[in-house]
Amino acid sequence: MTKPPPAAPPRRRRLLPVLLLLICGGITLLTVPGIYLAGDRFGYHRGYGVGLREGRAQELEARTLQRRPGVQPRLDVPPEQVERALTELSGPAPEPAFAEALDRVYRSLILEIGRAYTTEPGQERRALAAYAEVSAEVVEQHHAQLWRWRQARHPLPGTTGALEHHSAAVDLHLLLKDEACTVVGEAWARSAVADTGAPRLPGMCALLLKEIIAPWAAELEDLALDRDVETTVSGAETRHKRAIMELATSEAQIEGVVRHDFESTLFEGWPIEARDRATLEVRGLGIVKAGFRLQDTYEVTVLPDEDRIVVVLPRAEILSNTLVPQFSREREGWWTKLDTQQRNQAIRALQGKVEAHARTQGLLQDAEARAEQLIQDLYAPLIWLPGSSYQVEVAFSDAPQTPAEP
Repeated sequence: MTKPPPAAPPRRRRLLPVLLLLICGGITLLTVPGIYLAGDRFGYHRGYGVGLREGRAQELEARTLQRRPGVQPRLDVPPEQVERALTELSGPAPEPAFAEALDRVYRSLILEIGRAYTTEPGQERRALAAYAEVSAEVVEQHHAQLWRWRQARHPLPGTTGALEHHSAAVDLHLLLKDEACTVVGEAWARSAVADTGAPRLPGMCALLLKEIIAPWAAELEDLALDRDVETTVSGAETRHKRAIMELATSEAQIEGVVRHDFESTLFEGWPIEARDRATLEVRGLGIVKAGFRLQDTYEVTVLPDEDRIVVVLPRAEILSNTLVPQFSREREGWWTKLDTQQRNQAIRALQGKVEAHARTQGLLQDAEARAEQLIQDLYAPLIWLPGSSYQVEVAFSDAPQTPAEP
């Protein structure tokens, strides 16, 4: 008996492989462009293996610099936004928003150039340089307006000669900020000059204040820099007017002890005299701070022709001597009692002993060394700039200082 032929599979079973093939093909078609676009978006294409031209790869690296791991530049505004803000706000009398836009341009440009110069050769360095070029083009388009704004707000002093300052109106770090602006302007004038003779990039006062001076001042506040840090639209001017008169750069904690005997005599000059004694022993921890009294004159000489910056400060001195006393031993006599005046006398004696010990331990020399290092650190970013190789010299003057004029 012949077997009947097998039944044909259902229609749905025959279509299943076709549907699976279509689904896989659709997923592939959607995934590949998606991966490519994501790589384009987030900068993962490097110009090799994906057919991108080298220029396009550099553009992607520059545009996506913020998104790549391992590189964290402080670019808080895209060049297009800055350019638009500069275009809208350009005019003979810049508004605060214009100054804020300048801050962002300077910060983006100089910080990225600095990182490009200090980064190991590789993709990061090329990306930083590419972004710097983009920012430079934005600034070049407005160099005349920027220069007028710079001259109106912070006129450049002469390129030679000493600039004497009295810190009744400005303290040390703000003075150095102004002079650093001069140096930056000179460096850019040397490396990039437009047809009009004006530097493409004027002095970076706002950049230095926010990116260099502010962290530096925060460190100084840890060393007992006490000043008002209220933020306003004209923050630099506010701090300028409320600047402190003293700058402490070194501190020592010294334990000390003094013993004072107070005697009194009855019937003094008589054949029979009666003497009595009270003893006071004071121990305490003295906190001695050394630094500079900035109401004295100091000077900064900027010599671009010689690539030198000379900072002259007054000699360091003891600024404060805070004592936490502990009256560890008191013994009063029969009629000789200890009073407040005698206790204060013992405390002053202990303070003098602690201060003398701090001087012998080299506290003043340490204060001057720290001040020199702070100044060197402040000017260190200048070595990042093209055409700049400044040497910073710090000296301390023993000459009598002239009080600040009102």
